[in-house]
Amino acid sequence: MGKYISGFVSIVGLLVTVIAAWFILRAPLLGEALPPRLHLVGAGTWFVIGAMMLVWSTKKLVTPSGTERPDVDHSRLRTYKR
Repeated sequence: MGKYISGFVSIVGLLVTVIAAWFILRAPLLGEALPPRLHLVGAGTWFVIGAMMLVWSTKKLVTPSGTERPDVDHSRLRTYKR
């Protein structure tokens, strides 16, 4: 269940980051007038929040957690004598 939640948070973080970046960059890219300064600060804040959500949840998805351990083939392990 935790993997599904982390995946959902990762997708939401990606969407928030992309939408905020588009809001910030659409004026320079399309030649429109800049939005008010307060809107740009808000979009920058949402960009940072979305990026943090994306990084945190992707890290949770990629790194092993809890009792997940790799299966070891004991017959292939070498024992070294001192």
